[in-house]
Amino acid sequence: MLATADEALAAFGSSKGLGQLAFNTDRICSVEFDKSLVVEIEDRPDDATIRLNSPLRPLGDADMDVLLQLLAANFNGAGTGKAALAFNMASGDIVLTQGIEYRHHSAASFVAELDRFLRIAVFWESHAATLQPDIATEAPAFGDDMINIRL
Repeated sequence: MLATADEALAAFGSSKGLGQLAFNTDRICSVEFDKSLVVEIEDRPDDATIRLNSPLRPLGDADMDVLLQLLAANFNGAGTGKAALAFNMASGDIVLTQGIEYRHHSAASFVAELDRFLRIAVFWESHAATLQPDIATEAPAFGDDMINIRL
């Protein structure tokens, strides 16, 4: 089992060939994938979790159909798995977010959780600009071979 957030982050960096990842002074590590997807990995030491946040797009003037689509995708994880879509008041962005209690994971299972989050984030990031009212009813299948992420 992983003992610290630093150990969890190191396992992720090593598994993806990213070298030695490190938290900044705010205990956040930002990683960019495919030149458009950013994942902020935040250490939350108070509850021994790592919080993953991936900004998808500004909320802007999203209409009711878009908001309903996001809520429908959140219902029982229908379109988000263990993650959730949310609104970041500070940045004004729609964000995909998930907490992971790293102490309950081995290095391999922790990396698998991050990989699952990345696949879901890639899906939502690619659809965020063109959200349509009917897309949420088509829950994506997040299989291991769905999306290949280039680092």
